Amino acid sequence: MQDHPDSLVQTEAISCLQQLHLFAPRHVNLSSLVPNLLLRRAAVACLRQLAQREAREVCEYAMTLVKEKDVKLKTGLEGVLFGMLDKEVDQKLRKDIHDTLLSMLQSLAADNLSHWLQLSRDVLTAATGQGLTLSSLNRPIEYIVLFQRQVHL
Repeated sequence: MQDHPDSLVQTEAISCLQQLHLFAPRHVNLSSLVPNLLLRRAAVACLRQLAQREAREVCEYAMTLVKEKDVKLKTGLEGVLFGMLDKEVDQKLRKDIHDTLLSMLQSLAADNLSHWLQLSRDVLTAATGQGLTLSSLNRPIEYIVLFQRQVHL
């Protein structure tokens, strides 16, 4: 599946290998996974850089790709990035995702405030619904506080 011509299939294949590595590390060939992880880190870093200059265009293009692939994704690229923050352990990758979200927030929140507020609410609701307390949600709370500061500017 990693050699499939569709990039979404390749992405899912890498994600599956990561999950398999977590639960059955002896059954994963690291020589096939490591280059893809480096590619993933480079892709997120590139996305961060693009979002710093052209957040709107990046989000619109991502939604165009989703529609072409007939994937059900109601939260947009920003929802996917929040989801990645829930799972990602690589600190460099987390920082790039965080920076990408901040760039998108700064560029897009003023035009679509209700979407960003709803997304923030969904993140907090999902986290508290999993039995987490607000005090244990350091990262999402930081995003919400930062978001509120951006709205009040």
